[in-house]
Amino acid sequence: MIKNKKGVSLMVSYVLLISIAIIMAISIFSWLKLVANVKPIEGCEEGTSVLINSLSCTNETLILNLKNNGRFSVDGFVATVGDSKDKFPITPLAPIGSGGKVSNVKGYYIYPKKLKPGQIKEALFSKDSIDFDIKSMRIQPFIISNNDRIVCEDAVIREDVTCGVPSNSCYHVLQNNPTLDSESYNINLEGNGEIPVYCDMETDGGGWTLISVVRNNDPNQVIVDNNYCNSIDANTNCKGKMPINAVNDNTEILIKTLSTNDWIIIDNFVANGSSALNYFSLDKVLTYNTSCDPCSSPIDPDMRIAKTSGFNANHNSPLYQSFRWGGWRVGANPNNANYMGLMFASGYSTAHKINKREDAMNSSELQSNDHHAIYWRSK
Repeated sequence: MIKNKKGVSLMVSYVLLISIAIIMAISIFSWLKLVANVKPIEGCEEGTSVLINSLSCTNETLILNLKNNGRFSVDGFVATVGDSKDKFPITPLAPIGSGGKVSNVKGYYIYPKKLKPGQIKEALFSKDSIDFDIKSMRIQPFIISNNDRIVCEDAVIREDVTCGVPSNSCYHVLQNNPTLDSESYNINLEGNGEIPVYCDMETDGGGWTLISVVRNNDPNQVIVDNNYCNSIDANTNCKGKMPINAVNDNTEILIKTLSTNDWIIIDNFVANGSSALNYFSLDKVLTYNTSCDPCSSPIDPDMRIAKTSGFNANHNSPLYQSFRWGGWRVGANPNNANYMGLMFASGYSTAHKINKREDAMNSSELQSNDHHAIYWRSK
C-alpha cells in the first residue's frame, strides 16, 4: 500500500514539473514578444500577380511595362533574361532611371510608390552588359517588410520575349524572324541609330540589304552615293552605299533585275583597300568620267559568279573589273575587255545588262537589261 502511494506521488511530481515548465515557457515567450516587439514573418498574399504588358528595346535600353493584374500591391520585382527559349534566364538586368529607386543589387527594380492592382508602370534597364539577343525573361515580384525584400514565389512568371541586339543588316533581321517579307526595315547599319533600309528577304534565302537602284536608261548616273535606300522603285532611283563595317571577306553582292527577277550573286572579294567592295562603301571614290580605275583588272583575284537565278554564267577565272563612267563592269576571258566577254555591267555608261554564258570559252549573250537593284549580304 505504501509502495503504491509512493508511485502516485512520483507521477504527480512529473506532471507538476511539466506543467510548470510549459507555463514558464509561455510566460517567457510572451515577455520577449512584448519587450522585443517581435512580429510573425510576413509573406506575399495569395492572389499577388503581375504580367508583362509590353517590352521594347533601343540601342542601349530595355523598356519594360509591368502590369499588376493581382489583388495586392507589390514594391518591385527582380528581372533576369536569357538568350534561349529553352534555358532558364539567369542574367540580371541593371535598372536605370525612370523614377525607380536604383537598387544596389543588380536585377532588382524598386518602385518609388507601390505598384497597385490594375496599374501599369514603366521600368528601364541598361543593355550595356547584354551581348546577346534576349529571348526569355523571368519576373519575380516582391514586397518589402521590415526593410526585407520578400519574393512572391507563387507570382513568378517566365515568358518568351523578343528584344535583340540592334540589327546591323537585313540578314540579322531575318535571322531574328525568318518569316519576314521583302520591304523596308529600321536597321542600325552603322551602330549610331536605326534608319529605314530596304531588304530582300526572298532571293537565295534572303537577308539582302539594298545599296542602289540602277536605271537602264540613265547613261550619266553614278551607281553609289552617300545615302541609304529604302525603296526599289525605279522612279525613285535611289543611289546608296554599304556601311564600311560590311566590307569583309564574307560579303556577297547581288544584282537583281526588277521586272524579270533575273539575278546574279558575286562573292569571294578580298575586302582590302582596292576591292570592289570599297567602291560600294565609298572608301574609294567612283565618279562619272572616262578614266578607269581599275581597267579590266582582277582586283579581287578569287571573285566569282557564285549563283544565278537559273541561267548559265560559266566563266573562266579570274574575273576582270572596271570602274568607269560611274558604273561597274565585269568580264571574263576570252575577250574580257569587250562585250563578247561581258558577264554583267551596272550603270557603265550605256552598258547595263546581265549576260549568260553557256560555255566558258564561248561569247556571252544577253539575259536581261532592265532596271536592277544592287544588294549586299554578309552572313
